[in-house]
Amino acid sequence: MASGYALTGVDPNDPIPGIIREILFAQGQGSGSSKTRLVLLMGNKTSAGTETAGQINDPIQSREDMILRFGARSELRWMFEAYVEIDPSATIYAIAVAEAGGGSAATVAFTFTTTATKRGNILIESMGRTATVPVEIGDTVTTQAANCKAIINAWEESGMPFTSDNVAGVLTLTTSQACERAGLILNQTRIRYQSDTGSAVAKGSVTAGTGADDFTTAYAQAAQWGELYYQVNPKHTTSAATTSDNGVGEGADNILTQALPVNGKGQQMIFGLVGTNAQAVTVATSVNSARVKFFWAENSPYWPGMLAAQCAAVMRSQEVSHPGANLNGYTATDSTPFKIPPPYDSGDRPTVTEIRAALNNGFCPISFNKFGKPVLVRHVTSRSLNALGTTDYRARPGHIPSCMDFGWDDLNVRYGNQKANLPWTSADPQRGQKPLVGFMTPSIVDGIVKKWFTDLCGPYVGGSAVFDPGALNDMLASVGVIPLNNGYSIKANPIAVRSNDKGQFRLEESSPAY
Repeated sequence: MASGYALTGVDPNDPIPGIIREILFAQGQGSGSSKTRLVLLMGNKTSAGTETAGQINDPIQSREDMILRFGARSELRWMFEAYVEIDPSATIYAIAVAEAGGGSAATVAFTFTTTATKRGNILIESMGRTATVPVEIGDTVTTQAANCKAIINAWEESGMPFTSDNVAGVLTLTTSQACERAGLILNQTRIRYQSDTGSAVAKGSVTAGTGADDFTTAYAQAAQWGELYYQVNPKHTTSAATTSDNGVGEGADNILTQALPVNGKGQQMIFGLVGTNAQAVTVATSVNSARVKFFWAENSPYWPGMLAAQCAAVMRSQEVSHPGANLNGYTATDSTPFKIPPPYDSGDRPTVTEIRAALNNGFCPISFNKFGKPVLVRHVTSRSLNALGTTDYRARPGHIPSCMDFGWDDLNVRYGNQKANLPWTSADPQRGQKPLVGFMTPSIVDGIVKKWFTDLCGPYVGGSAVFDPGALNDMLASVGVIPLNNGYSIKANPIAVRSNDKGQFRLEESSPAY
């Protein structure tokens, strides 16, 4: 008897029954599933939150529930805020990651100089939000700093991820979280005068937070759950990731492990990168996975976790309507919210050269139009290299994992329904012999898969296809069925729909002479 098509980590002679799958990306020549796509936010809580670190409990019911369980000033609260701005109907879980023992918060000092000689306003800007502090003639530096302190500490219903204190006109901001990425929020926080008041304020250097919080427990907890399809991770790095780094690389490896046939979970992990283009290239190419997405906005006012959460919300909000949703060029409109704030320095907006480098090295660049609205230039996976380390873009389009996972969920249901009615297996009947009731045969299996391909290449979701209709014949020809002693080994090559991204017109003017 043939041994069947090999699946990674699966013994073909394993005596345990089951239907398993392996989805291999970048292979070959270059009613649907009703499964709910759940969201998991990973990040730090504050001591004000009631949730126990390292546990996944009930889904988040509301902003108030998030604040109660994880703290108003917590990283997780602000990841939640960024997510629900786009996709408030999602079922969202969260897991708190304990801060590193002995870790420290980040701080920065703003020094006010000169008593005000004119009326005006101080603007405090952070995370795309602005608070206004009035200035009166005669306000000393201490008064101005004290007024800023009061506004900051009450800002967003006392929920901003930092607090402030004033000593003789020196206003010090301290993050609510103690970890190595905490300073990223202060890097992009600024205080300035809206108009000339005769006073000035200078920002000092940010003292970075310390402490590498370990996400290993969070990854293990997520692995014990069912499928948590969009896993949003706030971890940030500017150097190559590794599978034992307790952060980006380990999270990416965990997603790949959970996708193996023995686990069977189709999931994606989403990160935000706010470093330079070159740093993002280093990170993305070190991960190089079809199931890991990096969204890049250099020096974004958003934390990495907020950036990742908002982009994950864009993904889910569109992919639940169609798994192959084309997100390329996604921007803010009346029907598609997108609220990532532009960097304060226009020089941090990506150049054409940087955008091309991003797309060729596996991360999604966020650009900004002339009105400052964010634009997702193109949605890509982080897979840009083959096993030999040379460029290979067959799994670059970001919607491919979504289409494959949707397709598998659908095929699993179809095959499982047939298997329930056909509990025995046999060879195809001889010519002229009637099929026996209750027996699945190779031709029946072949028909299930080919019908699946045909359906998903037709108007299957919202009147549209999930797999490429123009490649239907190739997909049908790819189907292989090998009988096993107690079932079947099946191979097929699905091809996702292709995004319509380019219109390249060559107009050759041919007017007559006159």
